[in-house]
Amino acid sequence: ATKSRARTARQCATDPRTRVIVPHREACLEPKLRTAFWILGPLGLAILAGALYLLVTTGVFVASAARARGKVTDLVESRSNDGSGTWHPVVSFDVRGESFTFQSKFGSRPAPYDIGDAVDVLYDPDDPRNARIDSFRGLWLGAVIAGALGLFFTLIAWVIWVGRNSPPQGS
Repeated sequence: ATKSRARTARQCATDPRTRVIVPHREACLEPKLRTAFWILGPLGLAILAGALYLLVTTGVFVASAARARGKVTDLVESRSNDGSGTWHPVVSFDVRGESFTFQSKFGSRPAPYDIGDAVDVLYDPDDPRNARIDSFRGLWLGAVIAGALGLFFTLIAWVIWVGRNSPPQGS
């Protein structure tokens, strides 16, 4: 009994003037909310960091890239373990008389393009094999989705933190 009283006193303190239990930051979070906070907070921040990395690296690539007109020459299906698949366009383009071909990292179902479609291509002038289709989906969508997911998890953790550490209402 002594151990549980000491633990309760350490977790939540009573304000001697008002006799209201005052939360002691995360120590007063219920165990499940505390666990959710410590999982969702760091996970959200890590995903936000990944989204920021994607934004910066894509921004640097776009700022230094050269442009060309390309043509979708093939569609490659990529299957996941559950049997569903996405279609990735294969694009060919010419730089100073030399032909380059790449497969887009971005795929979707249905296929984002048809064979024969003309597309704008961004490529590294020093290494034209490093190329991407110039589209919002192909360049920015991954970072936007990661950023939204990271923000969502971080906001849930923040709401848990603020909600559990606010003074009781009506005191």
